[in-house]
Amino acid sequence: MVSLILVAWLSHHSHGPYDWHMTCSRFVEKRLEIRLDRHFTDLEKSMLIDYFRGKVDSKCDQLLTYHSFDRATI
Repeated sequence: MVSLILVAWLSHHSHGPYDWHMTCSRFVEKRLEIRLDRHFTDLEKSMLIDYFRGKVDSKCDQLLTYHSFDRATI
Protein backbone atom coordinates (compact mmCIF):
# COMPACT_ATOMS: atom_id res chain seq x y z
CA MET A 1 0.00 0.00 0.00
CA VAL A 2 2.80 2.40 0.84
CA SER A 3 4.34 1.80 -2.61
CA LEU A 4 1.04 2.83 -4.24
CA ILE A 5 1.05 6.07 -2.27
CA LEU A 6 4.70 6.69 -3.18
CA VAL A 7 3.95 6.18 -6.88
CA ALA A 8 1.02 8.59 -6.63
CA TRP A 9 3.18 11.17 -4.88
CA LEU A 10 6.06 10.84 -7.33
CA SER A 11 3.78 11.05 -10.34
CA HIS A 12 2.39 14.32 -9.00
CA HIS A 13 5.84 15.90 -9.23
CA SER A 14 6.73 14.94 -12.78
CA HIS A 15 5.58 15.66 -16.32
CA GLY A 16 4.68 13.31 -19.10
CA PRO A 17 2.40 10.28 -18.86
CA TYR A 18 1.79 11.00 -15.16
CA ASP A 19 0.75 14.61 -15.73
CA TRP A 20 -2.99 13.95 -15.91
CA HIS A 21 -6.28 15.31 -14.55
CA MET A 22 -9.73 13.94 -13.80
CA THR A 23 -13.25 15.30 -14.01
CA CYS A 24 -15.27 16.12 -10.93
CA SER A 25 -17.65 13.22 -11.52
CA ARG A 26 -14.73 10.80 -11.92
CA PHE A 27 -13.23 12.09 -8.66
CA VAL A 28 -16.51 11.56 -6.80
CA GLU A 29 -16.70 8.02 -8.21
CA LYS A 30 -13.11 7.20 -7.24
CA ARG A 31 -13.52 8.79 -3.79
CA LEU A 32 -16.41 6.44 -3.05
CA GLU A 33 -14.50 3.46 -4.45
CA ILE A 34 -11.51 4.24 -2.20
CA ARG A 35 -13.69 4.74 0.87
CA LEU A 36 -15.26 1.30 0.37
CA ASP A 37 -11.98 -0.53 -0.32
CA ARG A 38 -11.05 -2.70 2.67
CA HIS A 39 -7.46 -3.17 1.43
CA PHE A 40 -6.45 0.39 2.40
CA THR A 41 -5.91 1.72 5.90
CA ASP A 42 -7.73 4.90 6.93
CA LEU A 43 -4.53 6.91 6.46
CA GLU A 44 -3.95 5.48 2.97
CA LYS A 45 -7.55 6.24 2.01
CA SER A 46 -7.17 9.82 3.17
CA MET A 47 -3.89 10.27 1.28
CA LEU A 48 -5.27 8.80 -1.95
CA ILE A 49 -8.42 10.92 -1.78
CA ASP A 50 -6.30 14.04 -1.19
CA TYR A 51 -4.08 13.14 -4.14
CA PHE A 52 -7.01 12.54 -6.51
CA ARG A 53 -8.70 15.71 -5.27
CA GLY A 54 -5.67 17.64 -6.50
CA LYS A 55 -6.08 16.08 -9.96
CA VAL A 56 -9.60 17.50 -10.54
CA ASP A 57 -9.29 19.63 -13.67
CA SER A 58 -12.14 22.09 -13.06
CA LYS A 59 -14.24 23.66 -10.34
CA CYS A 60 -16.11 20.93 -8.51
CA ASP A 61 -18.92 21.98 -6.19
CA GLN A 62 -19.04 18.41 -4.91
CA LEU A 63 -15.58 19.00 -3.40
CA LEU A 64 -17.20 21.26 -0.81
CA THR A 65 -18.61 18.20 0.92
CA TYR A 66 -15.20 16.51 0.96
CA HIS A 67 -14.03 17.25 4.50
CA SER A 68 -17.37 17.13 6.25
CA PHE A 69 -18.34 13.83 4.59
CA ASP A 70 -15.15 11.87 4.00
CA ARG A 71 -13.15 12.83 7.06
CA ALA A 72 -16.03 12.05 9.38
CA THR A 73 -16.53 8.55 7.98
CA ILE A 74 -12.96 7.43 7.27
